[in-house]
Amino acid sequence: MKTALSSLLSICILTSALIAESPEKNAVTAPPADKITAHSGTEGALSTPQKGTPVIFEEKELFRVHSFLGPLDPARRAETISSRLKAIKDTKSFDDDNLKVISSEFTTDIIYDTTIIMSITAGDAEAEGKKAGELAEEYAGTIKELLKTRPALAIVNRPSDIYTFFIDHQDVIIKSVITLGALILLLLILFFLSRFFAKIYAAVETRKGTIFSSISIKGSEIISDETVVSAVVLFIRGIRLALTIGILYLFITVIFLLFPLAKSPAIKDIIRGVLLTILTAAVGIGIYKILKMAMELLRNNISKWKGGLIRPVKIKTIDILTENQIVEILKKTVLFFQIAVNVFLLYIFIPIAFSFFEFTRTWADTLFGYILSPLKTIGSSFIGFLPNLFFIAVITLATRYLIKLTKLIFEEIAEGNVRIPNFHRDWADPTYKIVRSLLIVFTIIVLFPYLPGSQSEAFKGVSIFLGVLFSLGSTSVIANVVAGTILTYMYAFKLGDQVKIGDTVGEVIEKTLLVTRIKTSKNIIITIPNSIVMGSHIINYSTSAKREGLVLHSTVTLGYDVPWRKIHEILKEAALATELVKKEPAPFVLQTGLDDFFVRYEINCYTDTPGATGRIYSELHQNILDRCNDAGIEILSPHFTATRDGNAVAIPEEYLQRTKRPTSQGKQRAGRSKARRKPNE
Repeated sequence: MKTALSSLLSICILTSALIAESPEKNAVTAPPADKITAHSGTEGALSTPQKGTPVIFEEKELFRVHSFLGPLDPARRAETISSRLKAIKDTKSFDDDNLKVISSEFTTDIIYDTTIIMSITAGDAEAEGKKAGELAEEYAGTIKELLKTRPALAIVNRPSDIYTFFIDHQDVIIKSVITLGALILLLLILFFLSRFFAKIYAAVETRKGTIFSSISIKGSEIISDETVVSAVVLFIRGIRLALTIGILYLFITVIFLLFPLAKSPAIKDIIRGVLLTILTAAVGIGIYKILKMAMELLRNNISKWKGGLIRPVKIKTIDILTENQIVEILKKTVLFFQIAVNVFLLYIFIPIAFSFFEFTRTWADTLFGYILSPLKTIGSSFIGFLPNLFFIAVITLATRYLIKLTKLIFEEIAEGNVRIPNFHRDWADPTYKIVRSLLIVFTIIVLFPYLPGSQSEAFKGVSIFLGVLFSLGSTSVIANVVAGTILTYMYAFKLGDQVKIGDTVGEVIEKTLLVTRIKTSKNIIITIPNSIVMGSHIINYSTSAKREGLVLHSTVTLGYDVPWRKIHEILKEAALATELVKKEPAPFVLQTGLDDFFVRYEINCYTDTPGATGRIYSELHQNILDRCNDAGIEILSPHFTATRDGNAVAIPEEYLQRTKRPTSQGKQRAGRSKARRKPNE
């Protein structure tokens, strides 16, 4: 990239030297009196004869002026106009787009850039029999034709004309060839320099750890071998840059020797500015890289100072700042210092670089005015804000440690170390969050008048807008928060409880101020807003399950021909055989109904695992079937009649063989009976 930049610079200098003619610009200034307008009365009284005074330029009459203009008579005006036209012609850079006609109160002026070529008065227009604007446009057209540059064309009609052209321009052609050769030589030298220094960089890298090793003091590594290699490479790059600048200087010297016109002040100033800019940039980049290397070295070694230079800051047994926190603070401080120095270097470099060129010397002040003006305003505002800032810092610090103290108290309550009558341990965390929110809101209210801009109309307008927006958009949110707070202190359920809220049955896995989440037996997570929970009936299966046990019940309907005492015994055995049913209190049976065709028996048993009620019911029903079949009791609920017509007994064959009860054929021979089923109730 540096080679390409150098080549581009050289080509620009060569092109400027070959095609630019840079004589010093003639100062084209209008005599102050030229713009002084005369009153119409004076002008009419002092008018010249109709013939007027001609404006002569390059031995050619352009037009005539007829009247006085302030203290200038027509002859003086004609002479001034001719000199101004000559000055514009000598610049050899006439642009007809910059020639304009502008009307004022007393005159109509023909202006080129910022120079007034001539002013046409009412007397001039009257003498020519035209309006001032029309006459000015006519004169402007004449001036455009006069000053328009026409390139000289080399016409080649025969081969000898080419020879004549080379003879006439042999000096320029020879110098151009020499310059082209010097440019090619420059590019070759820069190319080989790039290859040569690339090999040097590679050689330095290969000697890392041998010649270029780390620097240690008392066994502690201060500068690593990578840092040493980077420093050496940076130094070699500086040498390469110096050589490149020296070669460019020699090339520019050759251009000056070949083309004396290139020594004009304008070109010399540009070349000088470019070289000084490159030199300043090289110095700035070098300082930036050295600073970056030093800051990285410092940041990498800060962690090694723990336990030595860096020790924790304590007040008695309380750690105010740990070693890790101090290390992070120091690293951020070093980073901030590095950024500040880099900004300062940029602040210094830009004005210096702009000062090398005449047309950019005022840019730096303008550019930094845009930056420094708001910074000065911010700085003065900050200094005036310092008393309020100290007040804000003290209140914020006090609130922070008050919140920490509150958290410590509620943590002790949650762990059971501190007991408050009628205050459940589960209330500790939500109560802490409420107290913390109240403290933060109170602090904001206290600090609000001390905030910068809090008394401005814009700040008040934004505050009102946000308040209205929050009020209109947070109705349901506030309702859920209030409901969540009430549910917390109602103590209707806690995490892990098995509950039924509305039609949802499951385990409570999360309680927040906004929602309650329940996990069903099918592993489905259901989120219920607290306002809905508050408006529903809540059944808690876990409240007394651990202490007294949850009572599970199931109903069996059997015929009147089965002794009820036997049914009680069988149902209790089935309940006790179920895995998660408690032995104490013992299961019990209730006869809940004597219907037309059957008796209702309700088995009740206790469990302390309400989350497994589905599995308990399933196993209980299996055990009831097994015990009834073993006892030869048919469960033909809901309706049963004792008459049979020879249908099979409603007991599996394996149980019949085990109990040796008569089969359906035996029953049929003993006497016909008939059984029928009726629809369930």
